[in-house]
Amino acid sequence: MPRRLPPLNALRSFEAAARYESFTRAANELHVTQSAVSQQVKALEAQLGLKLFNRERQRLKITPAGRDYLVEIREALDHVGAATADTAAQCGSPHGQHLAGFRGEMVGTSAGTFRRGASRHRPAGFGDDAQRRFRP
Repeated sequence: MPRRLPPLNALRSFEAAARYESFTRAANELHVTQSAVSQQVKALEAQLGLKLFNRERQRLKITPAGRDYLVEIREALDHVGAATADTAAQCGSPHGQHLAGFRGEMVGTSAGTFRRGASRHRPAGFGDDAQRRFRP
């Protein structure tokens, strides 16, 4: 039976929104619109069948269920980041050494933090063509 996992973008949106208690600040970090983050979180709430945030006027407040879920999601995202770095290093990827250096920094942080840290320290030319293609 296949796993029923939420989309990664929804989890990343939730994690960032929970950390900042703001869809706008999460959107800035993820380089998407505030509406996209809000919709991702709303879809995740629908899939889970519970509220992760209380929306009060222009303020976002994480619920107790959201806080519990956040702990698990952060750990899972950290684990995915560490596994990615380890696999790249073990397979002799030209970028494996670069990613492996972040393994210790990822523990207890979000995958978004890992991504930002990795982009600051990537080898010259790594991903430059992708940035030109996907940035306005």
